Amino acid sequence: MNSKFTESISVLDRSALKLIAAASMLIDHIGTVFFNAVWMRCVGRLAMPIFCFFVAEGFYYTSDRLKYLKRMGLFALISELPFDLAFYGEFPYWGHQNVMCTFFLAILAMYAFQELTVEFDGDKGKYIGIGAALLCSAAAIFLKTDYSSFGVALVFIFFVLKDRGLIVQNVAALICQLIVRGEGIHVWAMASAIPLMMYNGEKGRNLKWFFYCLYPGHLLILGMIKYAIR
Repeated sequence: MNSKFTESISVLDRSALKLIAAASMLIDHIGTVFFNAVWMRCVGRLAMPIFCFFVAEGFYYTSDRLKYLKRMGLFALISELPFDLAFYGEFPYWGHQNVMCTFFLAILAMYAFQELTVEFDGDKGKYIGIGAALLCSAAAIFLKTDYSSFGVALVFIFFVLKDRGLIVQNVAALICQLIVRGEGIHVWAMASAIPLMMYNGEKGRNLKWFFYCLYPGHLLILGMIKYAIR
């Protein structure tokens, strides 16, 4: 689904949008770890929907989806120690797992959905695939991952509506956010639809490994600073 409106505002490529999300995330985490500043937490709400969108985009365009799943799983494991130290000051902390665990389960949900819909023709395959995706969402709740089943669902929504265009994707994502997390500081996450509607579909600079390493890297630095000044 394309429109002259979306084409007229399509000025942000993939790298630019990820940098916006990364800056939002950094502000959020600095505010959480050191200041407990509400305004910084509000700014940080923009990050998750943008990252969810690009996890879905990455799965859609990757040439090796199983490798994509394994890579996210590896970085989920790498990120757990910095995540626990930065936010809880101990390792391991089993009460809350990092967001890359959520993205791993979201990729697993998309992978299972696609494989099962191919394996079983017709509506039966779709129902089985959706069932598998729901199991991944349940796993996010059980494992207490960051953003839990909501994060898995948001990635999945962006994925299944990929062919419908940015407007439909963002409207569905906004509805999901409004229903599940439409209160408190979380309402600010809906502002992410503005930069996402400006996506032009272009890759931009190749910063893939920068974004993978940024998450555990910045958490490790924040955790070390927190430990040093306490």
